[in-house]
Amino acid sequence: MLLQHSSSHTHLTALDSIHNYYEKLVIDEIRHQSERARLESDFLADVACVSLNHLPPRYIRYDVDMTFFLSPQEQKEIQDKVKTAVHEAITYVSLRARPPEEEPVKPQATSASQAQPVLVNTANSLNPDVPPSLAEITDQTNKSSDTASNADANSENTP
Repeated sequence: MLLQHSSSHTHLTALDSIHNYYEKLVIDEIRHQSERARLESDFLADVACVSLNHLPPRYIRYDVDMTFFLSPQEQKEIQDKVKTAVHEAITYVSLRARPPEEEPVKPQATSASQAQPVLVNTANSLNPDVPPSLAEITDQTNKSSDTASNADANSENTP
């Protein structure tokens, strides 16, 4: 019985060492890219979650194991993926965030100069929980502005 208890304690310690290799890389990169993330822990956490959801999971026990077995080319590829995921996540979270005490505003018809970005996940319609990439956000914002411009032009020509 004592032996069983002892081994379960060791087992928990071993499980505690399991983590996603990308977590530390992502947190470090967010802090490097965003002053806001250095000041606001909620923003840092939101950006980290979005970033990590765009990267493949790499669960390990010790970071040294991962870096030891990666070639320099693979290490560079990982770093590039992290930079891209973090950049897109910062943009995504920044566009969706509102100030803490602000009430939600109901959408109203706006002119082209007041058009707001429309976040539509066109790339992954099977999984709407995955946020769109920066390119998709930009594309939808441009389409939204064009639609608003056409609506303004049509309303000016209508008696």
